[in-house]
Amino acid sequence: MSVSRMCICTVALVAVSGATTADTHGFRKRFPESASPEYHELVLHMRERASAYDKPLGRQFFRRIVDSILEPNAVEISFRYKIESNEKESNIVVSGKMYFSGGEFFVRSRIVDTHLYARLFRSNEHFDYSLSDYATIGGSLYQWSVTTKNANGKRLQRYHGDTIDLIMYRVDPAGMMKDVYRDYVAYGTETERAELFVLRKLADNRIEVLNKYEDRPPTNGIRVSEDPPWFHAAVWETPLRGADRSTQYIYEIDYPKVLDKIPEVVRRLPEDLDFADSSETVENSMYE
Repeated sequence: MSVSRMCICTVALVAVSGATTADTHGFRKRFPESASPEYHELVLHMRERASAYDKPLGRQFFRRIVDSILEPNAVEISFRYKIESNEKESNIVVSGKMYFSGGEFFVRSRIVDTHLYARLFRSNEHFDYSLSDYATIGGSLYQWSVTTKNANGKRLQRYHGDTIDLIMYRVDPAGMMKDVYRDYVAYGTETERAELFVLRKLADNRIEVLNKYEDRPPTNGIRVSEDPPWFHAAVWETPLRGADRSTQYIYEIDYPKVLDKIPEVVRRLPEDLDFADSSETVENSMYE
């Protein structure tokens, strides 16, 4: 089910020129050298959206996540889907990397465990495990399937700010991690939080925040670090049939690695595919 399009209006928040600009909070921010003034405005608008939370900690947290993705010259974000029976035993199903620079968006991914991937797909007919890669070339946004062999690609319809929508969605699918963290921050004391969440300290200054249930193990939640702010993983109960209910399905996202530019090898379309114009937009790749 496609999510409603996030409204990223080009509002005149500030006047911009050159490679830096001032936001409405008085900070000087650095943007990709190749980014247009319109991109500057989109980023600032996204920061304003991220700031629309009633708790100061939440506002600062979300704003810094946006900045870490959208403001460097280029970023590389590694990701993986895996099944985890405990923190030390896990099976990676899919791995890949996202790249973003001044509105250009690329994804390269691969299936690591084809058997487990097939089991996931068969286990839940209502969940879409299809996998797509993307490339932004010459102002056009291309999409192709990683999971369907010999399927030709699409040249998607564009709308203003669509690649920002898409990378923010890929970092936090449907805003699930943001919602869990917002609820977690809303309860200021450890006693209050313990009534609703199961908390676990992990390595590298990370914590796991799982929703507490009365009738089943706490498997749904997030893994997060607060310094630097980042959503490291979304956690769900595994959809695998016959699996122990404590087994978790993990979407893991690494903190952005800053690059000077996107590698040239990424800026290529698959030579064995044809691409046709499509009426679809990135909305069709985003699900609630």
